[in-house]
Amino acid sequence: MQNNNRLSNIELLRLVSMFLVMFFHVTDAISQKNNIAENSIDDIMLATFSSLSIICVDIFILISGYFGITFKMKGVIKLFFQIFFLSLLIYGILCIIGYATFNIKDIWHCTFGIFSMYWFVWAYILLYIFAPILNIFVENSTKKEMSTFLMSYYIFALYVYCTLKVDIVFYKGFHTLAFIGLYLLGRYIKIYTPKWSTYSWKKDIGIYFISAFTSFLLIVVMKNVSNSPELISQKCGNYISPTTLVSSVFFFLAFTKFNLKSKFINYCASSAFAVYILHQQFDAKAIFYNSIGLFYSSVPIYIFYPMIILGLVLLFMVFIVIDKVRIYAYNLISR
Repeated sequence: MQNNNRLSNIELLRLVSMFLVMFFHVTDAISQKNNIAENSIDDIMLATFSSLSIICVDIFILISGYFGITFKMKGVIKLFFQIFFLSLLIYGILCIIGYATFNIKDIWHCTFGIFSMYWFVWAYILLYIFAPILNIFVENSTKKEMSTFLMSYYIFALYVYCTLKVDIVFYKGFHTLAFIGLYLLGRYIKIYTPKWSTYSWKKDIGIYFISAFTSFLLIVVMKNVSNSPELISQKCGNYISPTTLVSSVFFFLAFTKFNLKSKFINYCASSAFAVYILHQQFDAKAIFYNSIGLFYSSVPIYIFYPMIILGLVLLFMVFIVIDKVRIYAYNLISR
């Protein structure tokens, strides 16, 4: 969401991370809409795909940190226009075809009440506002000061992760404080290139899989020995868990080592955020979750997952096309 010279390898990662957002929401829909027997093949598959896709949000913020955010009021206006335009558009379409009912309350949620609908938006906008201060801190800090801060930050985050059970928003990482740590970590990687960031992309991917597998094992094993299996799933399946952080960082690092140039990838990636907006609008989300739940209960899992991946790819492409209409409209208005 920043204006930078686009590197196609990172833009591809942006697309992948947004696809993983959709896929992670698929796993969430399955668990919400279906009764999954513990230790069944369905349960194991769900834990596997959840562990692999939970990196989606962290990667998006690491990308912002890697490039750095330059605060511009025009950027804020453009972001709000994108959210208003797309949420109202999808809401209008759903009203016309009978999947939503027109009322003032929903109009409010699609415009000035968007923070109740998109938790990521308010968390990211606050990060965007804080970015100039964070950038000053980075510019005036030594490598040792940055590393000390990051170590202190993540020790504190680990403490919160291990002890806090009450506030579901805070301990799951649904907040700007979690984004600040990731943003500064991305800046640190870009500026100082620490030794652990210089492995080959194959090693990076290997570490990603090991960390994701560790998360999977923790979920499966601890659910069988703990009196609070729900808490175990939430602890492993959130954005500030150690396994999520390690998986995200090394998956991100793998893509920084690719040399790729593609105008098509850059063109599509400029609309990546639209995918989140369009499928998380209240009514669209309800349809998405209900459809996933119904389809999952109707077919075997060996058919479900290949078909759902294909369906998500097609939906992803449709959302990108829709966002190009938004870009055209914005360019007309801003002339």
